[in-house]
Amino acid sequence: MGNTKKYLTLLSLFFIMISLFSTSAFAATLGERLTAPEAGWQRIDSSNVPNIIFEGTFHDGPTNVGYKGSEKFTNTIGDKIKFEFSGTKLRLICGQFTNRSDEIEVYVDGVMATKMSQHGPHIGQVLKFEILDLPNTRHTVEIINKTSTSNTSMGLDAIDIDESGEILFPYEPLNLTASPNDPAIRLTWGSVNDATGYVIKRSTTPGGPYETIETNHMNTTYDDLNVEKGVTYYYVVTAIVNGVESTTSNEDDATLNGDKPTDPDPKPTGDNALLVIKMISGLEKEFELTASEVQDFIDWYNGRADGHGKETYMFDKDFNKGPFTARKDYVAFSKIQSFEVMEFTK
Repeated sequence: MGNTKKYLTLLSLFFIMISLFSTSAFAATLGERLTAPEAGWQRIDSSNVPNIIFEGTFHDGPTNVGYKGSEKFTNTIGDKIKFEFSGTKLRLICGQFTNRSDEIEVYVDGVMATKMSQHGPHIGQVLKFEILDLPNTRHTVEIINKTSTSNTSMGLDAIDIDESGEILFPYEPLNLTASPNDPAIRLTWGSVNDATGYVIKRSTTPGGPYETIETNHMNTTYDDLNVEKGVTYYYVVTAIVNGVESTTSNEDDATLNGDKPTDPDPKPTGDNALLVIKMISGLEKEFELTASEVQDFIDWYNGRADGHGKETYMFDKDFNKGPFTARKDYVAFSKIQSFEVMEFTK
């Protein structure tokens, strides 16, 4: 019985050591070929993903040693590759050739992670860069071709990331600015390389939801003529690159001044008041309120004019209820042209 236990213990240790040896023996090593993703990874072909942006004079070159038989490459110093991904780890799979650059900078989340070389004997699908244990969030990657030698070629064959990860679109228009330009609100933003058009979105509420007001706009300026004076509009812009819509730009807002209702600064002094609101449509709404209720409305209106608070104000009608238990009237700030307060004492 004792010999049997010793035998089983030794056999278990043997299998554990075999397992550990196998894991380390087949773990990828920088500078070696890696023709398929390892367990826990997925491989993305660089030649077939629109979310990977190649800035410069890149070509899709056939090669019998590349992943799926091709590899994106450039022969120009300063050309860049950009993409974003979600996940915790990243590997860059590249071709290695005698005419390849020996100084390629790799930035992850804006910080240079390494300078890698693709110079060497002709080998395809080589693991040239690896980073592990990243926070499980969105990451930016930028690869820049830099060399001081005559070997100026740089390529990217494939990208390995987490099985659950995703290559994300990296580009969005930068520095969106909205400004009054009577009779319009003018938008300007930074140009996006390779963009075939821009989508312009607008809201009357900070942070959206946004309504698309222009698709496939070709310039980096836009005049929004469909605006009302005194109303604050919030804008974002996206770019279309290779048929894919980018994430949104920064939000900016503007108000076209002119016929904005007078800012009612005085506080009501009477016990009660008749509040008459003239809407942009020409409709007038009347509300009999107490002095404190009028002041609540004025405080809401002033705050909304400064870009704070809700878009609508609710009046609780306690007269002519009929068969109803309650009547409520909602008034939108953007639809108000002016209002008048007529105070009285009962």
